[in-house]
Amino acid sequence: MLISILSLVYNHAPYLAAFFEGILSQKFPHQYEIVIGIDESSDSSLDICRHYQQQNPDIIKIIEHKERVGMISNFIATYNACSGKYIAVCEGDDYWIDNQKLTKQVAVLENNVDAVICFTDIKIFDQENGSFHPNWATITKDKYFIKDIIHSNSISFCSTLFRNKIVKLNDESYKGLSMADWPLYIQLLRSGHAFFLNEQTAVYRRSFLSSYSKTPVVDQLLKKKETIKYLLNLPELCAYNKELMKAYFYIIYAIAIRLKGTDVRRNIFLKEIISNFSFDNVVLSLKAIFHRLSINNNN
Repeated sequence: MLISILSLVYNHAPYLAAFFEGILSQKFPHQYEIVIGIDESSDSSLDICRHYQQQNPDIIKIIEHKERVGMISNFIATYNACSGKYIAVCEGDDYWIDNQKLTKQVAVLENNVDAVICFTDIKIFDQENGSFHPNWATITKDKYFIKDIIHSNSISFCSTLFRNKIVKLNDESYKGLSMADWPLYIQLLRSGHAFFLNEQTAVYRRSFLSSYSKTPVVDQLLKKKETIKYLLNLPELCAYNKELMKAYFYIIYAIAIRLKGTDVRRNIFLKEIISNFSFDNVVLSLKAIFHRLSINNNN
C-alpha cells in the first residue's frame, strides 16, 4: 500500500460529499486506502461513510467508535490502522481541490529522501459567512526544520503527506493532549525536514466544529503549553529541550500578558518565568517575542 488517507469524522454529514469527491477524484495511479475513524455522531455521518464504502469496498476502511472517545483517541486508533508507506490527512469537514495532490506530493517525497513531510498551501473557507480566505500561516521558504515548527506551526493538517512508521502513537499520555498535528510534526521532524509545495491543494473549513480555530487566543496558548510539556517529557526529544523550553517560556509569557490582573494564573505564570530566570532564557525569550512581533507587524 503506497498511501493511507487518514480522516477523522464527527458530525460531519453536511460536508462529507465534498470530502469524498476531493479524494475519489484523485488522478493517482497507485494503490491507496481511505481509513476513516468515526467518533459517535448524532447525525448521519456513519450512514454516509458506509454508503461510500459500499461503492468502494476495496478502498474505504471504517473504524467505528460506538461511544464518544474524543478527537485524540480517535486519531491514535485511525493512525495506527494506516498501513501505507505514506499518510495523507483530510478530516471530514475539509476537502481537496487539486486532483493531482497525491501524485505531486509522492513525487516530492520520493525524490527528496531527507524530507519526511510534504505540505502545501491551502484556502480557508469560513462556513458561517460563506467566504474564502488565504492561508493563516506565514510561509517564507520551501524547507522547514524541527526548530522552525517548535516555535511556529506553519503546516495545515489537511495539506500534508508524511512518511509512515516513523512515529509510534501508543503513549497513553498523548491522549491528554488537545491537538494531534503539531506534536506529531515535531516528532516526525527528528528524522528530516518538511518540504513546502507552493500550490493550493486543499480547503480547511472554519466552522463551529473547527474547535481550535474558533478557540480564544488564551485557550489556544494554554493548549500549546500543555503540548510543550508533553514534548519535554519525551526522551527522544531531549536534544531539543533548549528550543522547547524557549517556546514554553514564550507561551506562558504570552498567556500572562493577556490575562487580567485579577486572574490568579497571571501571577503563577510570571513567577514561573522569574523562578527559572537565567540570562540565556531571557535572551532567548526576548528574541522569540521580538521575532513574533516583527512577523505580526509585517502582516
